[in-house]
Amino acid sequence: MDKRVTMLKRQQTQRIRQTKRRRYREKISEERREHARLSHMLTVLATAVITFSMLLAGLALPSGRASASGMGFEPLPVLTTNRPIAPAYATVPGGPCETSSSYLAAEYTALSEYATRPRHAVPSKYAAQPKHAVPAQYAEPPKQAASSQYMALSEDMLLVEYHAALRRCPVRYRWPVKNPEILRGFDKLEHDWDAGHRGIDLRTDMHDELMAPADGVIAFAGSVAGKSVVTIRHGALTSTFEPAVSSRAVGASVRRGDVFAQVQGESDHCLSVCVHWGLKRGKGKYVDPAAMVQGRRIGLLP
Repeated sequence: MDKRVTMLKRQQTQRIRQTKRRRYREKISEERREHARLSHMLTVLATAVITFSMLLAGLALPSGRASASGMGFEPLPVLTTNRPIAPAYATVPGGPCETSSSYLAAEYTALSEYATRPRHAVPSKYAAQPKHAVPAQYAEPPKQAASSQYMALSEDMLLVEYHAALRRCPVRYRWPVKNPEILRGFDKLEHDWDAGHRGIDLRTDMHDELMAPADGVIAFAGSVAGKSVVTIRHGALTSTFEPAVSSRAVGASVRRGDVFAQVQGESDHCLSVCVHWGLKRGKGKYVDPAAMVQGRRIGLLP
């Protein structure tokens, strides 16, 4: 009698364990199917949004994997997981181009984190009870965190959309002098009140022409503490040149590349060998002008 009772209890225990294993496998399978459905829906939605954006930008979606070089613009560096998109062109801080670049960089970083974080981890309530864990022979093989095909497609879509955003925002700064050569660079200061060089010195000769680095308005042209200064306001940024003399009136508009002044007048900074170009955001945040333009040659005075 005791043997029969023991056998019945053992059979009942085995049935309970088999039921728990079956329910656990069903739950994991359902979670994986749900994840696959959500991944597919997100991919379709992202494709539709980016396609619509490209159509607005006047581009056509290329067949197969996106090719930046085949679309007529300069490709970005090769993207790797958890590596944000680096801006390919200098943009006006706070402007629409920088906003697009920052948004897409954040999207790519989020995509990378989503693809690398673990999926389908065993719930803690099951992990705390090893005697009910699924045996190795019943366990399903682990699946990748995200489909590599989806990941590659998402990277390409972000790459294409990034270039489309830059094409929609072509505003970039240019050098104010021909054949630019930096004699003294910008000092990166920890605090705005620290002493340092808040701009760059470009090699010039007296009476050389100065060209507007971007569209703007002449905000000031005159003498400040015995120095000849010309200021151009480019929206959120303001360029200051010293020594410079302009024949244009305050309030006059200038286009990118227009000659607006000459290197001449009084200065205790550059004298006759250079012009100082300062770039300021708002009322006190100085920006490195060299970071706002493409390509430069650096020379240092002996």
